[in-house]
Amino acid sequence: MKVRVCIEAMLRSGLYDWVQAAEVVSIAMEEGGAETDRERRDLSLELFREVLQRGWMRIGELTHDGFREWSLPVPAAMERIQREWDSLREGMPNLGDICWLEITEEGKRLAEALYERDKAAGKSESGLCSG
Repeated sequence: MKVRVCIEAMLRSGLYDWVQAAEVVSIAMEEGGAETDRERRDLSLELFREVLQRGWMRIGELTHDGFREWSLPVPAAMERIQREWDSLREGMPNLGDICWLEITEEGKRLAEALYERDKAAGKSESGLCSG
């Protein structure tokens, strides 16, 4: 499975909007090749951990006032994600389930550099995540 390619896709999405857990699962499937529920969960959790530990994204929830960060250390945030994931009836997150991610300034710089790299290589935006 392609962790780097998935993280790049998450960062690119984060340039334009908040990224929800269901989108992370979709990226794990489409870009990372995760096929089974177990593979989707394992890769998604790895992606959450990577972007949080590297400081590229913040985790939280959306409220009527916008994004509200959880203010938890990464291990506690990961425990919360796993606990909430385990409580889902359908097994996989749906729209708005579990959490949202917001890109950080460092994440924005990286995503913009990836965009420029791919632009220079002649890749279209829809083909940015080829690995």
